[in-house]
Amino acid sequence: DPNSNPDGWAAENRKALEFFKQAANAYSAAQDMYSDTKDIPQALLDRFREAQMRMSLCRKRAVSTR
Repeated sequence: DPNSNPDGWAAENRKALEFFKQAANAYSAAQDMYSDTKDIPQALLDRFREAQMRMSLCRKRAVSTR
């Protein structure tokens, strides 16, 4: 939140983006362990989708401040 940390929020945003990338990669690898896509647990799909959405928001915030 830029209001709570106006000087360092851009660095925090970059760090958050990196962590969400790592999470998405791990969730993707976990999904690849299932031989059939219908066997993938819904919770894993939800977490992957959430990581993707949060990465998108981090990128959008980074671009909007340039």
